[in-house]
Amino acid sequence: MRVYIETQGCSLNHADSETMAGYLKQEGHQLVDSEEDAEIVVYNTCTVKNPTEDSFLARLKQQQKPVVVAGCIPQADQQGLLDGYVQLGTKQLHNITKAVTAAIHDEELIMIGESSHERLNTPKIRINKHIEIVPICAGCLSSCTYCKTKQARGNLQSYRPSDIEQQVRTAIAQGVQEVWLTSQDNGAYGMDIDTNAGELLERVAAIEGDFMIRFGMTNPDWTKKWLKELIKAYKHPRVYKFLHLPIQAGSDSVLKHMRRRCTAQDIRDIVLEFRKEIPDITIATDIICGYPTETEEDFKETLALIKELQFPIIHISKFYPRPDTPAAAMDKLPTDIVKDRSRALTTLFESEAWSKQHEHLIGTVITARFTEKKGTSNIGRTHNYLPVIVHSDEDFSGTTKQVRILTTTRDDLRGVI
Repeated sequence: MRVYIETQGCSLNHADSETMAGYLKQEGHQLVDSEEDAEIVVYNTCTVKNPTEDSFLARLKQQQKPVVVAGCIPQADQQGLLDGYVQLGTKQLHNITKAVTAAIHDEELIMIGESSHERLNTPKIRINKHIEIVPICAGCLSSCTYCKTKQARGNLQSYRPSDIEQQVRTAIAQGVQEVWLTSQDNGAYGMDIDTNAGELLERVAAIEGDFMIRFGMTNPDWTKKWLKELIKAYKHPRVYKFLHLPIQAGSDSVLKHMRRRCTAQDIRDIVLEFRKEIPDITIATDIICGYPTETEEDFKETLALIKELQFPIIHISKFYPRPDTPAAAMDKLPTDIVKDRSRALTTLFESEAWSKQHEHLIGTVITARFTEKKGTSNIGRTHNYLPVIVHSDEDFSGTTKQVRILTTTRDDLRGVI
């Protein structure tokens, strides 16, 4: 059968899709690049935000072809939203061929239970042949009041370091240029198996080969616990100097109500210590505007922390009450207040200070590792993961080039070979 897999959400979901594609190909199915060419569609879903889920459910009702709904929505669905559809949870990837067969024959099948099946070193088809996405654990140790992903991914289950190393070695032998170590929260890795994220990162970085490692999202709750170990590992030349540290708020009151296990000072300490030891590190963050208990003073504290720490990358989200989460039971703030706060944070981020943050690189020559081409745009990364765009009909994917920077934007560098 011709199967199309559509992936929503994070890099962990993309890794799951690559694994499902591998199992399907192993069983003789053909993977196609468009829904129109498919005989059956697999949706690998995300449950982080209301708009994403609502849009997907609306599209699902219009779908005329056989469908498998996989990923976080079926795993976390407690409202029967997917009744009548074949469902495959986040821990049942190895059963994707059974799910496809059931959907083709219009049979009911729901597989969302626990499984002892190995998650790593299984068949896979990479979405980008130059990038290996390696899940390092399932679930997390947190209990954030706004998060529905915990219902889908469960409690922390760290994968064995030896299995992670083996998957990376295999990928490097196949010519991969980048390795993404990913999970719901990389910072919690190993706390259930007597190791930690810093130790894992050092082990992977020690593998021989020409590749770079992108270490995924790391919540400050656990980053503060393993700060010295992580900074030591980040200094390895094979590790991109890029930290994704989602702080969500800069107010101790809001962080406490969110059940985050950190304070604004913890966040400040993490950022300043990383910058002290690795001055040119790129640190990205996430902010939720309009959490139900957020006062005007709380929001001012968030703005002040953002202005102080000058994160070069900020993902801004309005608060959405996800069903069956503690925050969904709270009284929401008026919509206009939430919108105003989101606009205020966006305006701050789009200010002149941020827009000129890379101007000092104009005229310099930097090294960029290229892994992607879109149209005439070759997209590479610097050692601290800044995007570098070079326009050319030639495809530079899989190569490392010296680039002279001609211009910059708030988000990227642009130049010529």
